[in-house]
Amino acid sequence: MSFTKKDRNFRTTGGNMFPPGGSPPGGTTFAAGMAVALRQAYGGRHSAVKVVAAAVGANERAVRNWFDGKNGPNGEYLVRLVRHSDEILDSFLAFAGKKRPQPSLELAKARSALERALRALNSAEDTT
Repeated sequence: MSFTKKDRNFRTTGGNMFPPGGSPPGGTTFAAGMAVALRQAYGGRHSAVKVVAAAVGANERAVRNWFDGKNGPNGEYLVRLVRHSDEILDSFLAFAGKKRPQPSLELAKARSALERALRALNSAEDTT
């Protein structure tokens, strides 16, 4: 029996390096890096593939290939994965050569809100 024209093309054995021509963390391919991050995020659960597929709306077979490091998620699914997992975000930022920004801006906002609240309490005590 011959293959149909709609049959899946065979993957390359080397994989695509990301970024192209660059050296990603540990010298791994994008797909392998995402597989490691997915295993860290969703670990040893037997239902990890189903959980991820339901969370991002992807086909279970595609998600299984992500976990196996055969393929990596495309941009749309990568964004959805980042929404659900900090490990995926950290891995993606490492591939991009970036670090996660520190929450200093949020801390500054919280500090100013606390200072306003303290001033309001102090003024309330002074009027009574």
